[in-house]
Amino acid sequence: MKKTITTKGTSIMGEAKPWQIALIVVGLLVFVGMLVFTLGRGDGVDFPNSMKLIDIQNGQLIVSPYRTDRSLVLPAKNESGQRTWYPVVQNEDGTYRVENDYLNSLRGEKLLNKEFVGEDGAVKKTTGDPKKVDLYDRKK
Repeated sequence: MKKTITTKGTSIMGEAKPWQIALIVVGLLVFVGMLVFTLGRGDGVDFPNSMKLIDIQNGQLIVSPYRTDRSLVLPAKNESGQRTWYPVVQNEDGTYRVENDYLNSLRGEKLLNKEFVGEDGAVKKTTGDPKKVDLYDRKK
């Protein structure tokens, strides 16, 4: 005699035992818990609170607070109104270089003093300690 197997009227779980269902539920809960723990424990992104610039005429380093609520045009104007303050980054060896985004404008700059900054953006030497200037609160 032939037996026919029908799936009509059976559940998706078939004949799963209660302990198997409990094991699947516990596994899903552990997975969700690990996901929340992993994604929720990050320290977040550390944004800089200051920026360094160099005056390409005299090699003076400038440190200015960095604000996220206001914009700033770079290169920034020096005390005489000329745009000679270019943003710099510090290399691992402690030297500075003009940020890559500003190299094209640096190469054509007539006010560039090559004694302090090369056309490749490398800072050759600086003068004195960094000068603190708040670029956002200066008179235009």
